[in-house]
Amino acid sequence: MKSFIGLVVVKLSIVCMLFCSMMPVSDAKANQLCKKEESIDVLKGEYRIGNNIWGKLPGDQCMDVDPNSTYFTVLSATHNTPNSVEAYPFIYKGCHFGGDCTVDSGMPVKINEIESAPFVWSVDPNGAAGNWNVAFESWFSSTGGISPDKAELMIWINYQRMACGGKIVEKAVPIGGYTWDVYHSGSHRQWEHYIAYRITTPVNDVNLDLKDFIDDSIKRGYIDPAWYLDNMEAGFELMVGGQGMTNKSFSASVKKKEPLKKPPVPLPTQ
Repeated sequence: MKSFIGLVVVKLSIVCMLFCSMMPVSDAKANQLCKKEESIDVLKGEYRIGNNIWGKLPGDQCMDVDPNSTYFTVLSATHNTPNSVEAYPFIYKGCHFGGDCTVDSGMPVKINEIESAPFVWSVDPNGAAGNWNVAFESWFSSTGGISPDKAELMIWINYQRMACGGKIVEKAVPIGGYTWDVYHSGSHRQWEHYIAYRITTPVNDVNLDLKDFIDDSIKRGYIDPAWYLDNMEAGFELMVGGQGMTNKSFSASVKKKEPLKKPPVPLPTQ
C-alpha cells in the first residue's frame, strides 16, 4: 500500500513539473506606501511615486503602487480639513524640491531652452467623496534643482468642492483644446509666484504640453524664461477624503531646442 501511494505521488510530481512550469508567472506585487514621506522608484527610476502627506500621522494615508508602471491608487485617506491641503499623493519626473532627482529626466532645464514639454495623463477619481483636486504641478527655480524659489505652476484637470489659491485674473483662456480659468498670487510662501490653470469643464484624460502654459505665464509676467524648470508632477491634492482615487497612467518628457548652427564661413576668392 505504501509503495502504491509513493508511486502516485511521484506521478503527480512529474505531471506538475510538466504543466506547472507552463503556467504564466505573475508580475511583481504592488507595494504599499503608508509613511508620511515614503516613496518608491518605478519604471527603473524614470519616475518616482510618493505618499507625500503632512500635518498628520503616518498611516493616515496609504497608497498601492505598481513598480512596473505609473499606476497608483489611494487605498485609505482619513483627511478631514476642508480649508487646508493635507496630502498630495503623486508621481513625478525631474528633481523634487531641490533633491530626489529621477533618472535621465532632462531636468532641471532652462526655460528658454525648451522646445516642448508634453505630458499624457489618465486618472479615475472612482467617485471619491470629499474635497480634492486632480492637479499637474511644476516648480521653477533660479538655480536649477536646488530650491524652487521662483514659481509653482498648477494645472487642474478635475476638482470637487475645492477652490484655487490666489485671485482669478482671467476666465476661459483657451490652451491645448480646453478652456482654463487663470489664478495668480505673488510672494507665495518662499517662492515668488503661484499660478493655477483650472479647467472649466473637468476631465479625467489629457494630452497637453506644459510649454503652452509656461508661455502664457511668461506673457503675464509670472515666469522668466531665464529660470529653470525643475520637474513635472501629477497627483491629487486632498483636503477631505480621497480614498479610491487612482492614477491610471502618466508620462512626461522635455524636448530641448536644437542649437543654432553657425553659417559656413565663405572661402576666400582667388
